[in-house]
Amino acid sequence: MSSLASVCSWLKEITKSSNFSAREIPFSKSREWVFKNGSIAHKSSRFFEVIGLEWETTGNRIASQPFIDQQEIGTLGFLITKNSSDIEVLVQAKIEPGNVKTIQLAPTCQSTASNAARVHGGDEPPFIKAFTPGNKDIVYDKLQSEQGTIFFGKRNRNVLRVVNKSSIPHSPFHSWINTKDMFYFLQKNFLVNTDARSVLVSAPWNILVNRAPFSKSKTGFSKDLLISYNIVNEALLEKAKKCILYEKGMSRSATKIDISKINEWILCENGLISSSNKPFDIRQILVNTNCREVVCWDQPLVKSKGPGKIILLCGREKGVLRFLFKASREIGLYNKVELTPSIVIEPGSNKRNPILSKKGFVRAECFQSEEGGRFYHCINHYQIIDIGEVRKTKDEQYWLTVGEIRQLLNEEGWFTNEARSALSLLLQWV
Repeated sequence: MSSLASVCSWLKEITKSSNFSAREIPFSKSREWVFKNGSIAHKSSRFFEVIGLEWETTGNRIASQPFIDQQEIGTLGFLITKNSSDIEVLVQAKIEPGNVKTIQLAPTCQSTASNAARVHGGDEPPFIKAFTPGNKDIVYDKLQSEQGTIFFGKRNRNVLRVVNKSSIPHSPFHSWINTKDMFYFLQKNFLVNTDARSVLVSAPWNILVNRAPFSKSKTGFSKDLLISYNIVNEALLEKAKKCILYEKGMSRSATKIDISKINEWILCENGLISSSNKPFDIRQILVNTNCREVVCWDQPLVKSKGPGKIILLCGREKGVLRFLFKASREIGLYNKVELTPSIVIEPGSNKRNPILSKKGFVRAECFQSEEGGRFYHCINHYQIIDIGEVRKTKDEQYWLTVGEIRQLLNEEGWFTNEARSALSLLLQWV
């Protein structure tokens, strides 16, 4: 199954038979979540908590907001196989309560540690045992971050494992898809979820395409990407790393506070509700579906007040294509500071859309709803914009070649979740 039409038909059939529903309920009607010790927590004390954090900003102001505290490490894993000359990945059709369009293409296994331990009392997540750490067929296994503006210290294993296709049991919610087609799907709105984007862009590209990356075409933008992929300035890359690590050391820590004491958020019957100038609320959502490990549950979800915008600029310096990232200090990041796209306007933010001083050419774009297991219809508009010649940049901004980006992806914790989603749009040229 690889054509867009066949994939959309498959997803439509699963959705139709899923008996899915998701609706807001009063917090007092929750059967599983309670307010205790100043946080919203599950009765099992597992899964995650909604906590309050307070910190001092760079302008010496005191800021506070709710965060999702989920210290356990989740598993985001793709099984991959070679079929004749093609490479295929095993994709899951996964329903999440916060997804736009309900169901999206996800990794083979997408699971929290609590779900893997069956704390919910339901079935085991599909293929979770295939990604046991230390398996000899695992070719990529790195910890990467989630959104540091809402998650507190959250990381997931991004895993790729090579298997023999004939050894994998059939599942009605899984399908083998050619990587070439999968990369094409990444351009489509609300089709491939955040976790799949993260694993695909982080995993070794040469394994995903079984050849040298960006070698399928030697004209136009593909040629620019190929040249950029083959250039790595080790000295400049190490200098950038040192600057980011220095910023990490200078970052300020946050203090956990009672959520009832967060400025401009109020815990009430409708959830954790913010004032008009804050970007999101926390709502309690009741979910029903026969396509998950349990058929009914309720949980808190982050509900943003509007869409966000994420722009990754690219340009050329002495004929070499580079991409502009900035060092972003985010209280919730495990690594404190990571590289994020050139322009980031968080969903629900009251910031205005950016006006670029130099108009560029949009190389790729899509609309994406972020992690549907924690966010409710949280939408970002992703764009890669080519501005031609590189402009001078400020401190904490870095123009990186594709080769330098790839080298950082081989390690842990250099790029934000938003950066990885934006970079996944480049895979159509790999």
